[in-house]
Amino acid sequence: MVLSQGQRAQEYFDSDKFDYYLRTNTDSAFILARADYTIAKEKGDSILIARAMVNLGSCYQNSENYDKALSLYFKAMAIFMKDSINEQLIVDTHYNLGNVYLDLVELETSKYHFLKAKQIRNITNYDSQYINISLANVYSTMENSDSAEYYYNLVLRDSLDKDVRLGVYLNLAADLSYNDKSSKA
Repeated sequence: MVLSQGQRAQEYFDSDKFDYYLRTNTDSAFILARADYTIAKEKGDSILIARAMVNLGSCYQNSENYDKALSLYFKAMAIFMKDSINEQLIVDTHYNLGNVYLDLVELETSKYHFLKAKQIRNITNYDSQYINISLANVYSTMENSDSAEYYYNLVLRDSLDKDVRLGVYLNLAADLSYNDKSSKA
């Protein structure tokens, strides 16, 4: 039986555990990501190496070491663009790049990566909603309320998740409140 790239990666890497540690314990996430990278290098599989680079980049991003995160994301992207038939890996990396640039308040570059992720075929509704939320946040930060509202409305139209919808309503209310205060000043 021939395993796909994703199946090979799941043989040894628990992405759910990594995601949990990434949110709760960066040191543990670093340990998992470094082990993932070491195993990928031993296997010599370029896609697994690139995926491990993305995981390490996520750790550095959470630690606010944005230069290191960007370096790893761009190296991974180069491998994905050359060797991968899995567009999801490219979408995920553009999404991560967009978030780093949003953290750095480099809004045009952030917007570029989120829009690039949206342009790629075969993205899931789940990915689309989070990309739309991120684009809404970029436009909101840019004080472009019409574009922010457009992307928030896409999420409201497409999302069945009540927590996601609640978050969008709260963001819209905050944007409307801010715009109302700005127009009175």
